[in-house]
Order: sequence, then C-alpha cells, then structure tokens
Amino acid sequence: MVTDEGLSVTIRGRIRRAVLTCLLLEPNQVVSVDRLCGAVWGDAVPSAATASLHNHVMHVRRQLGSQAGARIRTESPGYLVEVRNAELDVEVFESLCAEGHQAALAQDWGQASVVFREALVLWRGDPCPDLVEAGTAASQVHGLSETRLAALVARIDAELRLGRHGELVAELRMLINEYPLREMLHELLMLALCQAGRRVEAMDAFLQLRKTLVDELGVEPSARMRDLYRRMLDADPTLDTSSETDVGPDSDSDSGPDAAQDQQPTAASTLPTSSIHFSGRARELRAICDHLAAAEREAHTVPMLVLSGLGGIGKSALAVRAAHTLSADYPDGQLFISLHGTSSVPRTAAEVLGNLLRELGVPNSDLPSDEEGRAARFRSLTSGRRLLIVLDDARDAAQVRPLLPGTGSCAVLVTSRRRLPGLVDAIPMHLDALAPAEALEVFTGIVGTGRVDAEPGATAQVLGYCGGLPLALRIAAARLASRPAWTVAMLATRLDGEHRRLDELRVEDLAVRASFQMSFSNLPGQPSSEPSAGGLTCAVAFRLLGLLPGYEFDVHVAAVLFDQSLEQAEDLLATLTDTSLVETTVPGRYRLHDLLRVFAVELSSAELTEQERDRTSRRLLSWYADALLAAVRLIGRSKRMPPGTEQAMGEPRWQVPEFAAHRDALAWCQAEEDHLIWALHTASARQWHDVVVRIASLMWFYYIVAGSHAPFATTQRLGADSALALGDEPAYAWLLTGLGSALKQAGDYEEAIDCFRSALTIRQRLGDERGLVSVQNNIASARYLQGRYDEALVWFGQAEAGVTAIGDLAALSIILNNAAETCNDMGDLPEAVAKYERSIKLCVQTRNVHQEGMARTGFGETLRRMGRLTDSLEQHRLALAIQDELGSDHRQLLTALDRLGATFADLGRVEDARHSWQEALALAERTADLRAAEIRARLESYN
Repeated sequence: MVTDEGLSVTIRGRIRRAVLTCLLLEPNQVVSVDRLCGAVWGDAVPSAATASLHNHVMHVRRQLGSQAGARIRTESPGYLVEVRNAELDVEVFESLCAEGHQAALAQDWGQASVVFREALVLWRGDPCPDLVEAGTAASQVHGLSETRLAALVARIDAELRLGRHGELVAELRMLINEYPLREMLHELLMLALCQAGRRVEAMDAFLQLRKTLVDELGVEPSARMRDLYRRMLDADPTLDTSSETDVGPDSDSDSGPDAAQDQQPTAASTLPTSSIHFSGRARELRAICDHLAAAEREAHTVPMLVLSGLGGIGKSALAVRAAHTLSADYPDGQLFISLHGTSSVPRTAAEVLGNLLRELGVPNSDLPSDEEGRAARFRSLTSGRRLLIVLDDARDAAQVRPLLPGTGSCAVLVTSRRRLPGLVDAIPMHLDALAPAEALEVFTGIVGTGRVDAEPGATAQVLGYCGGLPLALRIAAARLASRPAWTVAMLATRLDGEHRRLDELRVEDLAVRASFQMSFSNLPGQPSSEPSAGGLTCAVAFRLLGLLPGYEFDVHVAAVLFDQSLEQAEDLLATLTDTSLVETTVPGRYRLHDLLRVFAVELSSAELTEQERDRTSRRLLSWYADALLAAVRLIGRSKRMPPGTEQAMGEPRWQVPEFAAHRDALAWCQAEEDHLIWALHTASARQWHDVVVRIASLMWFYYIVAGSHAPFATTQRLGADSALALGDEPAYAWLLTGLGSALKQAGDYEEAIDCFRSALTIRQRLGDERGLVSVQNNIASARYLQGRYDEALVWFGQAEAGVTAIGDLAALSIILNNAAETCNDMGDLPEAVAKYERSIKLCVQTRNVHQEGMARTGFGETLRRMGRLTDSLEQHRLALAIQDELGSDHRQLLTALDRLGATFADLGRVEDARHSWQEALALAERTADLRAAEIRARLESYN
C-alpha cells in the first residue's frame, strides 16, 4: 500500500506493483535492470524485457504523482527509489522489533509485548505478493516472513512470561498448523499448556511433534525438546509458573531466579521444509552429519562442506535434509540463503550479507553500507554462536568467501553446480546419479508401492530413462501420481523417444531441460563470458558433444570433435567437468549423463548448421578409421593390411591413441566397438563409401580375434556394398572374404562358401596370390566345420603350396595349424603332431604370439588323446600364459581352460580339473558362449 499525505495511492497492474516492491526492498540503493527483471518475470524474462521495464517504471511514476514519482530515479545500471526515515513500513517494523528485543533483554515483558504487537499490526497478509516466487527477490521476501514469525514468537514468549498462557494456547495451535516443523512454537505451546495446568495435553503436544518430525523428516526432536518432555514426565514444579523461572524459548533446562538474565534473542531458522519424499543418499547424509556434527573443533577453523553436481542431482534437497538433521547441534540458528549462482544475475556478497544480518536481528537502519563492513558485522555477530549456514547455488568460490563466519563454532554447507576447488578448506562431495535401488525408492515414495509392484518391467524402463537423476525421477513420478488413469507403461512409452524425453520431464514449474539450460547458459562462451581454449568456447564444445553416438568418449575423440589439440580439448573438458555437465570416469575418459546427452543432441540439432554437422562428422569418422588402423596393426600381427588402408585419412594433428601392446589395442576396440559400428552406419547413410570401406576392412581383424558374430556380418556387407559402389575390386574381394568369414562363424557354411568363391574369382583375375591363399584357407575351414575333412585337407593343401611359393611364413603357420586340427579330428594324430610342431616353430619365428597360443592349445589336445599327458599339460599351460599376456578373445581362452580340465581329469587330478572347468563355465556364462551347457555337464559328472 502506498500513501501520499494520508491518501491511499493505487498502483494498477501486477508488474508495476512488482517493480515498485522490488525497489522498496532495497531503498536508497540502485537496483539493476537484470535484478528487477528477475524479480518481476523470474526465469521467463521476455526478449524485450529492458524496454518493457522502462515502460512500466514510467507508468509507476505517473501513478505515484509528480512529487512521489520523482523519487524513482534512473541510475546506472538500473533504478533507485528515495525513501526517507520512517516512511517505509519494513524499516518501521524492524525498528520496533529491535526495540522489543531490547525490552526483552531488560526483562520488561510488558513493554516487549506492547512493542511487538505494534510492529505486527503493520502486517497485512503475505509480503510482496506481486513478485515471482522463484525470482531474484525471493530470499528477501522469505526473510521478511521469517522476521515476522520471529516477532510473533518473541511477543508470545513475553506474554507467556506475563502469565497470559490461557489466551495463547489457541493462537499457538493455529501457528503450528501453519508451521508444523518449527520446534519453537511447539515448545511455547507445551509451556503454555503446562502453566495452564494441562500437563497431559502438553506431553501429548510433544508426542505430536515427534510424530510429525519422524514422518516428515525422519529425525527426532532436538535434545532441548526431549529435555523439556523429560521435565514434564518428572513433574518439574518450576514448569507450572512463569513468575520464578525462565520459561522462554531460549531458556536452559536449569532454572532459577537469575536464569532470565542470560536471555538471548530468538534463534533464527530459515530452512525450507524438507520434502516428505526425500529418500536415498543415506551414505552422503551420514558423511555430512559426521563431519559437521563433530564435537572437537579448532577455534578458528570453520567446518565447511561443498556439495557439487549437475542440475537436478539433489544437492539442495540433501543440504536441507542435513541441516534439519543437524539442527539440534546448532541451537543458535540455521540460516538458508540462495546465492542465485546459476541465474543471469548472481547475488552480490553485500546483498547476501544484508539478508543474513537481517535474519540475525539487525534492522535496515543499522546495516553497514559496504560489503566489507557487513562482512565484519556478520563475523562479529556469529562469533561464538552455534549457527549452521547453508549457502545454496553458489556460482564460484569468490562469491562464498565473504559470507564465511570467523570461528569454528559455526558450520557452513555450500551447494554448487561447480566443484569450487578455490574453497581450499572445504570438504568436497560430488553427487552422482542415484543407484538403481535408491532411484526406485524415490519413485515408489511418490507413486506408491501398488502401481510399482504391478508393473515392475515398465517401472524399470522409466527409471532407466530418468538415469538416476532425482529431479527427473520426481517429475516422472509426480506426473504419474497426478494421473490415476495412467499406467506406468504409458509413462514409459511417452519417455521412450529421445526426441521428446525432455518435453515429457516437465511438471508445472519443474523441468529437467530448464535445469540443464541454466548450467549451459553459464558456460564460458555465452554472453559476457570469455572463450575457454584455442578460440573454441565451452558452449560450442558442449553442443558438439551432441554429435557423438553414445555417452562415453575419450579425450582423443573430443579433440577431433572440437578440432583442437589434446591439451586444448583437456582444458575444455576440465571446465565442462567442473560445471558438472561432463563426468570423468577414469583419466582420459569422459561421460555424459543420459539426459544431458539428450540435451546436447537438441542443442547440436538446433544450433549447428547442416554443413557444420557434416564437416565435424566427416572429421570424426576419418579419425575412427585411423585409430582403428593403429589398433589393427597390433591385433592383426600381420604386415599385410587390407587394400588401400595403409595411409591415414585424417590430418596428422588429430592424434590417434598409442597402444603399447596387443592387449591395449584389443581393449580399445572393445570399448569403442559401438562407436565404430555407428561410424560405419553413419558413413554408409551419407554415402561416404571410402570411409565405409576403410572401417569395414579393418574391423575384420578385430572380429576374427574377438569372435563377435552378429555385427561382423553387418559390417562386412556394408563394406562390400560401398566397395562395389566405388568399383574397388581389391577391396570388394577382401570384404567378400570378410563376409564369408562372418557367415562361417555364424554357421551359414554354404552362403559363406558362395562368398569365398566370388572372392576367389576376383583374386584370380587380379593375380592376387596372397589373396588366393587366404580364400583357399577359408574354404578349407568351412568344409572342416561341416565335417567334410577330406575336402578340407585338399583346400588346405592348395593353400599351403601357394603360401610356400610366395614365402609368407606367418600365413603358413595359420594354414598348418588349421590342417593339424583337421588331422586331429580325423584321428590322424601323428600327422597332427607334425603339423602343430611346424606351425608353432613358424609362430615363434614370426613372433605371431596370438597364433602360437591357438596352436599350443590344439597341440595339447592332440597330445592328451595320444596319452602324453605331461606334455599335454605343458602345452596348455604355455597357451594359457599367452592368453593371459594378450588378453585375447574369450573363445580361445575358454577352449584352453576346457582342454586343460580334460587333461587334469585324465591325470586323476579331479580337483584341478573341476577348478579349470569352473573357471571356463564362469567365462562361458559371462560371454553367453554356447559351450556353457557342455562344460556344466562335465562338471556335474565329476561331483
């Protein structure tokens, strides 16, 4: 309400009233345009907000009239309203409250009651109703409400001391209905009832409080409240009268005639209510409480803990729950204040200190004008007091430092999307996604066990789509809970498509996309920020991550994607990691949260041109081809690479990984297999046939070692189609051979042989002698697998003659090994031994360790069948040592373990045999190998 010379002035329009309110909240100070816009519109600031705000200010001036309107002045970077002494009801209220507290300190309870009542008369409903609830002035409005509540409590305390307990009970019950978690109100009600001779009702009030706290927060009443209840159980006579004892909210359990002399102002508590659906985070909550509740403290060290994590991960909820849990350890108050670190206008230290000082009882008229003065006053007021201060949504360490108390009697809990390494004395705690069991607990707590138990499969799908993000889980659960007709399966269907998932994860003012957007908007490279590395901004880098096919990637991939050096890419990723938009799993590898990846895909689709996407994708796919070539040179153990793959496709500055050994190269291929297949399909869809041929040809080596069937055939078909489109006959013959190998592994022998025969025709026409040998060996292998051993040996013989003529010793070792295995199965054991021995000798000579391991496994089996068990055992042990060194494919390791078990069994070493078969069975089950049932049967036969 505005008055001018006693006459009421009506300000028409919510926005205009909100503008004037915001200015009056900070009288005689410049309020920036950004802050005004945030208070008026919150996060939904219109594009032309500055012009619109100017227009509304002009109308406010007109409605106030010429004299009063002239008090609103334009001063950079915003506006200022001039207010004189005692004109603003907030200042009058705060001044009266300060007078009331002074009267209470002097034990002048009658005067305190009168003054507090005079102050409270100034209130007319909720404060500042025209401001946006989540706007930049929200904390100031909340502070006003808390100050009013503190005045109410102080007035009731004074009147209780005056013996007016009878008339206070009804008022206290009404206040408890409004503020059910405020222990101070429950304490006053218990005292009022006790003084009125209603001790049983007083004890029942405690039990009601305990039930509320346990149900809502999962915590017990404070030690102070428990002590008061104990005194009532013991019928403490000092509780029955207010004339001889200090019964106020800040009294100690010990009482006496002089107790009131130590009376302090009412403890402040501005904690938000902790959600009744809070669950999970038990380990983190325990760690916070253990650290901040520690009894032994250094006098000058402030216990401080920083909770960091991506938006929606539950930092604030955990901080609030921890603060409520710790409230008994900090009886002088628990202060919560948002620093608006992710907003466009983070709060200044001076502004935040002003709020904190007001909450500690300092009226506006006594506030120092500058940040340094306010910080000194804050440290002075908090010195020696047991206060817990929650600084929510901090932007950086610089914003937090001026807000820290000076002594270790206080504790500070900070939340931020950044890790804040600049707070060197703080204990860091980075929050990750909830574990599946915790996510289920959150979802079930809102939806109910009935619906969850009825649809466990659909529930698992919804939890998977939410990725353990508490905000997403709560939104999804809230949508389901508010729609009784929906099934969980219906919600899962709506969340299934990535293109609409973030649209679905929104309910009223809660939205996952909006939470992510705030983090993204604060990245370097956004307006008013500086580029981060090499001319590329972090914002652009994050958009580019939306072009990746999956969630995990390494620094080499990022460097190519960003078109930067490894060092520059690491700098960009470090910033993205610090802001919790990217996670680091192990050094050099990174991960996007499932929903953040969806957000990045949206950004890349909306903000990158088609030419930018094509150029970046081509660069990335070429790099994958080059990295695969580097891996295959170790995996293949052969100097002969597929035709046309010897030269790199990308630029030298796009570094490929350096592999120290076969194991490292194979591990990289296994980790990147899905990305390589994506690269192949992407290149095929865009008709980049040269990239398709390159990747498909090289993947033949990986699949021969890894033994993966399903994607093997697909990759070779795509490659063969692209080679045919290019008219590249050598590549086409290679890929037809690769396709035949894939079909042979899958058991499609006749179709495989058709591919081999087509490749044979091309290689004969090209005069490719090495290629002919390769195809002949493959045809022989297919016939062997069909059980047509005589035909197999004919083809092996042709391949052996051809490879001997060209002098390829590495290829000869392979052919001899295959022929030896055929002889073994035919029962020609002496011939098998001869061929195995020749093969192993050539493997050692050519350093083909992978092939040597296979040959020794086969040789050991032949020796077992001949009864040479000691020699067999030696070959199997050598084979296993090679498999262990290489980290080779599970098929060969499984074969070696199985055959070692058979040798042990023949030696009568049953326990050793069982141990080998158990290890083989575990591997078979882990890799879904079809031999698992056969090995299990062998184990059972030796029980």
